[in-house]
Amino acid sequence: SEAQWQAHRETLRSHAPCRDFVYQIAKPDGELRWFSVSGNPAYDELGDFAGYHGVGTDITERVRAAEQFRHLAHHDVLTGLPNRRLLADRVDQSLALARRSGHLAALLLLDLDDFKIINDTDGHSAGDTVLVAIAQRLRGLVRAIDTVARLGGDEFVILLQEMAHPRDAIRVAEKVIEAVREPVEVGGRQYLLGVSVGIAHFPEHAANMEGLMQKADIAMYEAKQ
Repeated sequence: SEAQWQAHRETLRSHAPCRDFVYQIAKPDGELRWFSVSGNPAYDELGDFAGYHGVGTDITERVRAAEQFRHLAHHDVLTGLPNRRLLADRVDQSLALARRSGHLAALLLLDLDDFKIINDTDGHSAGDTVLVAIAQRLRGLVRAIDTVARLGGDEFVILLQEMAHPRDAIRVAEKVIEAVREPVEVGGRQYLLGVSVGIAHFPEHAANMEGLMQKADIAMYEAKQ
């Protein structure tokens, strides 16, 4: 950031040592590289400042590995959707915003109907392909401020933020049901799925993620029945 660059410039102007200053540059071909530099001030025989002596290291691969690790820690490996950990962070932020703004929020808990049959009859590879297709459809149904997450197996969650009315969640649930009912083609075969959806509203049903998940789970089970 500009503030970090300014602080680094002040370090150099004061002839102080610098340790592991990390910055990014763009090569002429547009590729971004990361570097870490450390240096100590050097003085001539008269004691006058003569510059810096130090080391610069290309840490691009290390930065990319760290970014990938952070991504994997917060996203489902199969679908790329946020996992439970990232969902919890998003829910906390969403509920805090809703308390300040007075807007509504909702959790939709989704469970695919009869998905297990696909794994049992055609194998997990076919099942995984179906899950990826469903994840892409769900992601296309919501706004940028909303979150679609995968809890595991065939369970998904949609977090809706800044809703004006509870019926907004019902409209999304209806879109979800329509989208999931569209056939999914894998290897020349078409799979027909259904989905059960349970909805819980903030603040009407619960004030935190755990409570909302419990209420949505009860509603989803009733829908499945």
